[in-house]
Amino acid sequence: MGLYDPKEGGKVIDGPPEVPLASVVIQEEGGKFYAIGILGVDQFNRFFDTYRRELRQTYGSIAKARQLVDKCVVVEVSKYVGQVIHC
Repeated sequence: MGLYDPKEGGKVIDGPPEVPLASVVIQEEGGKFYAIGILGVDQFNRFFDTYRRELRQTYGSIAKARQLVDKCVVVEVSKYVGQVIHC
């Protein structure tokens, strides 16, 4: 488990993580917000490589898991969880 500093762009403060958290680039258009990219070290390929076996068991294939990631929908946090924790 790691400890990160959100004020410093997800910088690692303590723990085993070697890289900071990825930052999602958000763009507003017509009152709606869209995730349009990721800043920082590309951790997604490493994730798919590390969890290859589990992803195949859960989704049937790595390709299917990647397709689901490509179609992710951003949901307002208060509609997803019961208690929102603000930093």
